[in-house]
This record gives sequence, structure tokens and C-alpha cells, in this order.
Amino acid sequence: MTTRILISGVNPFRSGKTTFTIQLGRFLQEQGINPEYFKPISGHSYWFHHDHTKDCIEQGELFSLDARRVRDELGSSFPVTVTNPVHRMFAPAIIDKPGNLPFTSLALAGWDSVLVLQRFTKDNDGKPQSSVVAATELIENGTTVMKSDTMESLTQNCEIVPISSLKEVRQYEQQHFESCVESCFQAIESKADVVIIESFNNSIWPWEQLKKVDQVFVVGPAQAFEYDPEKFSKAAFLMKRGNEPLREVTMNRVDDLLTPVERVDLLPNKGLNAEDLHRISIVTRKD
Repeated sequence: MTTRILISGVNPFRSGKTTFTIQLGRFLQEQGINPEYFKPISGHSYWFHHDHTKDCIEQGELFSLDARRVRDELGSSFPVTVTNPVHRMFAPAIIDKPGNLPFTSLALAGWDSVLVLQRFTKDNDGKPQSSVVAATELIENGTTVMKSDTMESLTQNCEIVPISSLKEVRQYEQQHFESCVESCFQAIESKADVVIIESFNNSIWPWEQLKKVDQVFVVGPAQAFEYDPEKFSKAAFLMKRGNEPLREVTMNRVDDLLTPVERVDLLPNKGLNAEDLHRISIVTRKD
């Protein structure tokens, strides 16, 4: 039976989830256990993470910087698009002057973060099939700094779905997000002893078809907290609002409902010490 470990963040950014994940994964490998990494949804900026953008262009597909980091450290038996089934890319708009914002709902996060591409990958009997929703008109007419040739490089072997509004993106997500994530997760879980699921930012439960996990950690600077997984799941579903995706429930919305069962210190540039790794790992606890 595969063990599921969920990692979430205290903060929206720079919580240290990926560093914690890598350290935990290495520890499991040292115990002769086969871990796989799963990042259901992620995003990056064409501009602010341009070195990673160039890596994506060279590989011909969009994927998470965190997923790349973990893959470099731990390896994987699966394509990166299966370990990271949904990934967004944002790019700055070209503006005449500060204050003149692009007239598009795709710039809801600001003029420097226009949603230009979002990849969705489904595992089909071991073969990844990807589609990309793309702001083709904004890209082709020069509204964003990302140009058509870059879009072509990043969407090789993908079905292109043109979109012009955030509403269209959300409609596509509603139809495809859960099935893409669940199909990829099932493929990974079938071949792993442990799946380490890294949530997006400080989202606490990454998709609805994930009904249970065996262990939960919430990571922040200098410390990590373990929570009862059943109570953590119940809190996520309790705080879900209307038709919003479950992944939009964040840690700050449930922290008053939950009490950690364990707290561990993380050391600067080191993370967990060896004693704590043995103590907190649900896998080694079984020994």
C-alpha cells in the first residue's frame, strides 16, 4: 500500500516546502524506500524566473521550477509533465506608462502577471497527453513580452486551446483539472512506495478526488508542523466556499480550527536533523 504524504506551506511564498520535500525524499531513499514526487499545480513568471523559462523552452514544455529541483535531486520514473500535471505561466504586459493597464481579465494579478499559458496533462495508459490554454491573441498582437515563437516552443506536441478571458480559463479548469490531476496521480501511486504531494503555495488540499492522506506537514521558515490528516482534510472541505476550487482553501483560513500534533525545528541551510527525520517519518515509525 502506497503511503501518501502531503506538504503544505504556512506562507504563500518561500515557506520552504520544496527543500523539506527533497530532504524527506532523500531520507526515504536512504532507507531503501522508493518515493515519487507529485506537484498537482504550479506556476512561474516568464520574466522573474527567466532562467527556468529558458529551461522549459529547451525541453519544449512547461513545467514547475520546484518539480525540476526535486527531479534533479531525487530522480523520477515518470515524465515531468506527469509529476506536475498542471502548470501556468505569467508574463508582463507591454504598457505605455505606469497606470495604463492591459484591458483583459487575464491580467487580474497585475500588469506584470498576465496569464499567457496553462498546461493540462492527463496520463493515458502511461502516455502523457497535454493541452495548453493560451492567450493567443494577446501573444500574437504584442500585448505581452512573451512572443509567438516562445509559445510555439513551449507547446510542442500539445493541443492549443485559445482563450481570451479568465472566465474561459476557469471553465476549462472546471472541466479538466480534476481528471488530469487524478489520472497522473494514480499512475505515479501505482509504482511508488511513498508519494510526496507538494501543494501549491499555502493551499492545504490540492484536489477534491484526493480523499485521504497518511501524513500532513505544514512548512514555514525555521519550523514545520505535523497535523492529523483526517482533521486536516475535514477542515479543508469545511472551509470551501460555494463553487470555488478546493485548492483555494489556504492555511490562514483553517489555522484556528487545527492544532498541530508535532512541531519540529528547521535549521538554517540544513533543515531537519537526522534524529527528527527518523522520529517524524510515518514510514520509519512503522518499524
